[in-house]
Amino acid sequence: MILQDALQATQVRKDFSRFIDTVIHDKPQAVKRNHDVFWSLYQTMVTEAFFG
Repeated sequence: MILQDALQATQVRKDFSRFIDTVIHDKPQAVKRNHDVFWSLYQTMVTEAFFG
């Protein structure tokens, strides 16, 4: 995901359950709040990517 496509924090707050489901079942998500961007990652997905 390109950082310009980061979700706005307002969108995430409005539909937090869907956001969490997407992170857990689909892919990491970038969220923009003010001038900061952070990534939400699912631990199992990261562990599998790095440690097989």
